[in-house]
Amino acid sequence: MSTKRVLFGLVCLYMTISICQSSYFLARTDWGYFFDYYFCVTNSSSALSWIEENITYTLHYVSEYIPEQPNGEINYDIRDDEDTRKDFIKHPWRLQTSMQSNFNHPILDERWEAMNVIKTEYVELSSDKLLYQHFQNIVLKKESFDIPLSIRIEKEGHIFLCDGEYPPNSRCYWFMLQAFSGMGSAIRKCEKGYIPSEDGKLPQAPCNEQRVYKNHNIVPTYLSNKMWSHFVMSKHKNVLRFSQFSHQKEKLIMEWEDYDIPIDVTHIIVHSKRNNGLWKIHNLDFLYADAASSDVNLGPPISSADTFVCISMYVTMCPSCKLVLSLEDGQHVLKTEEFELKHAGWDQIKIMTENANTSNAIKLLVTTKSSDPKPYWAIDKVRFCQKKEFRMLRLLSKWVSCQLISDSEQVTDIEGQAQPNLKSKCSEDTIGEFCVPCHWMSYFHKIFKVCKERKCVCSAGYSGSDCLQVCSIETYGHGCQKQCANCNYVCDNVNGTCPFGCFGNYYGEKCDIPPAMFANSPEITEISYTEATVRVSNFQLKNSVFYHIAQYYTVQYKVTADALDINWRKVSDQYHEFNTTGIFKILNLTSGTQYLVRSVIIGPNGVWNMYDHLKVNNFTTRCNEIAEDDINIETSKTTARIYLSEGTTLTCKSHFITLDEKGADFSNRSGTFFTNLLPYKSYMVRVRGIQKTYEKKFTTDEEAPTVVLSLTGTAASATTIVLKWAEPLSINGVFKHYVVEYQHVFYRGCNFSSVESSTKFRRETENTSVTITELIPYSTYEFTVFALNTKFTGPPVSQRTTTPYCQTIQPEETPNIVGINTTHESASIILSEIKCENIRGPLTVEIKTTCISEWCQNKNTQRKIDNKTLPKTGIIEVMNLQSFSEYDLQVQLCRVNGSCSAPQKKKFETKTTVSKSVSNLLVYTKKCIVHFVKVETALSTYWCFKELQN
Repeated sequence: MSTKRVLFGLVCLYMTISICQSSYFLARTDWGYFFDYYFCVTNSSSALSWIEENITYTLHYVSEYIPEQPNGEINYDIRDDEDTRKDFIKHPWRLQTSMQSNFNHPILDERWEAMNVIKTEYVELSSDKLLYQHFQNIVLKKESFDIPLSIRIEKEGHIFLCDGEYPPNSRCYWFMLQAFSGMGSAIRKCEKGYIPSEDGKLPQAPCNEQRVYKNHNIVPTYLSNKMWSHFVMSKHKNVLRFSQFSHQKEKLIMEWEDYDIPIDVTHIIVHSKRNNGLWKIHNLDFLYADAASSDVNLGPPISSADTFVCISMYVTMCPSCKLVLSLEDGQHVLKTEEFELKHAGWDQIKIMTENANTSNAIKLLVTTKSSDPKPYWAIDKVRFCQKKEFRMLRLLSKWVSCQLISDSEQVTDIEGQAQPNLKSKCSEDTIGEFCVPCHWMSYFHKIFKVCKERKCVCSAGYSGSDCLQVCSIETYGHGCQKQCANCNYVCDNVNGTCPFGCFGNYYGEKCDIPPAMFANSPEITEISYTEATVRVSNFQLKNSVFYHIAQYYTVQYKVTADALDINWRKVSDQYHEFNTTGIFKILNLTSGTQYLVRSVIIGPNGVWNMYDHLKVNNFTTRCNEIAEDDINIETSKTTARIYLSEGTTLTCKSHFITLDEKGADFSNRSGTFFTNLLPYKSYMVRVRGIQKTYEKKFTTDEEAPTVVLSLTGTAASATTIVLKWAEPLSINGVFKHYVVEYQHVFYRGCNFSSVESSTKFRRETENTSVTITELIPYSTYEFTVFALNTKFTGPPVSQRTTTPYCQTIQPEETPNIVGINTTHESASIILSEIKCENIRGPLTVEIKTTCISEWCQNKNTQRKIDNKTLPKTGIIEVMNLQSFSEYDLQVQLCRVNGSCSAPQKKKFETKTTVSKSVSNLLVYTKKCIVHFVKVETALSTYWCFKELQN
């Protein structure tokens, strides 16, 4: 019956471990002469790569499988072996490259390691020609294509997709990766002859135009010289895309559509500017089929020296395609398995059997099935495999790190601090989290420092930052965590074996096989205040080889707290015959005390076989339990005393008191004190005895409430303030009410002068808000709020709040015109006093004078005075009036909101003045003669005659 295995998600049946629980590590061992051996090991199918400190030379290595294959290193390489190619190229299977196929997925498994790598170098002299590196083995012949590639460069990587081999002589699409000193990436389109051939030269227009540009202040950078990064560059008709490939997903970096005459791309050329770079194009040959077939025998006959046969290969196929593999030996079908992929890309699959006949050759039969109108299947790297195998890179170097290629972010070096006291599930002769035997990597070294992502451990037997410190004489193994057994002197620091033998009749390589001793401890059948009964009925020994020396046995006991072995006491002087059930009564014990009991074998000549690891049992004698009524609790505001009633006698020493996280015992007869408690808070105290636990509740005493929070005052009207506050953090008792006190402190109209002897008002409320009415407008009040419980008053908190002004002017704010004193050019307006305590808002006194004499030149004079700047005398001066003129006076008070009082009106006349000398005389006739005289004092006098004078 065939077995179906679906390769996706977390179903990991015979599929590449790089998708399910893949891992790797880097190990180093000292070689000497300033060099070390490095080993990079993985249990996955992912490619590995050495990462040197600088890109000065190329470390191009291909990993090897460990351990060595028992059937030999058989790897059917369909690319290089002509004979092997004949065995695999059978209808409908044929040889095809990645660039020729209708799919081209990124290849990050072990085959990536063998791909050709190109190095681009920075030319320092501007007169030198630019070094363009051409991927000579790749020729593009399709209008649309996807090109997966891997790049290792810090910045200024340049890719040219051209219709010729040399960019300056070709039409090209120019991909600029982290160019412009790393600040941006762009795509250009250049005609023939526009791309420079020498360093320092700039491209000619329009080749210098960025058809698309990505600013790396916004778009994250994606290149690194510390690791390989993977990308997919594509051209689908006129659309060019450049995407980063990570964690099996593509992330778009740049995209541009060419609306002009497109370039027929045939060649890929790379170049680096001011940096060295490494480049790989993912292009492989593989077996390809696009038609269904049945039982095609791929490869030559398989011969195996073992009944276990495992065949591994890499496959990819269409989403609805299936691939069936069968192993047959000419007589029987040994194994058949069906595979299908639920994701795009390559996977490693394995088929294995343990029923192979070593005398018969085995065939690998391949069947393809699909309902897709355009199916395809691809197979690559068919080889022998093992149940447990790893891949490894090996290098002799001064310093190097290792990258797991399938995960671009996983790069490990050996510089991390080795972690001490690390436990391991692996045996002492292995290293790494998946327990790779040390001899698979090196027969000559036992000391390894093993790291993964800067977290390091030492191989078994060693510790320290560089794993050169040997475990102490009493420990061995990984992290020096295991204790040596019963060795004479010391044990081996790596595996714990005892080079100088065992003591105390123990034996074995690690002296961990015990001598004659019971496998089980005695049974406790009855316990009282001062006695215990012990029964021995199970006579199984830890080591059956010692049954011949077990003639008698006895029982010993001691107080558990007694650490000395010499204090073990015999229950009886009589010995019991081995294999005979014995009942032992232990007398004269102390009540409420814990004891240990054990059985001891007595051999020939009365020799007692007493060793460190004899099985023991424990029991505790009964004691006088505490009664619930004996427990008393005395409280204060922040403390509690738990004490026992007078005359209470305790023999149990294990009575224990817990209060939340805190604990104490009853050793102090005055009681147990718990401090730093919260006032008026309920607590649960637990008193635990031997058999019973009592729970008693208590409440600490009241304390003053804490301060009320977030006190605010908001004006609801000119005479109303709404106070709000938040409850105190703790009332610390039974809440009674809040007290609100308030007092008038300032008249705003009196320039914040304090109010003398104002009355303090008091309100009580259970709410956290109160409305205060009948307040004086345009005044400041101080409000104080505090909380009360039934016993204490909390601290006050105060807030000053000002009432708004009245919108209209009140009669008591309005002054009267008391008198007017004039001169020839001014008038002093005398107003009655405005008492500041009567001001209910900001005032402006507006003085307006209107000249009503016919000769007036300036008809109107206006002055505005804020009530705060109003002279204390109440006299307002109006200047620049005309002499010998009659005026109308209007006095009015106004608010900032525009409302004003009714105006007060009066008339007055300015006085005359005497001219000193006439400097100018103008005469006008219109009904009468008007004379305008300008005198030295700059004052003017006007007069009019009704008839003409001589």
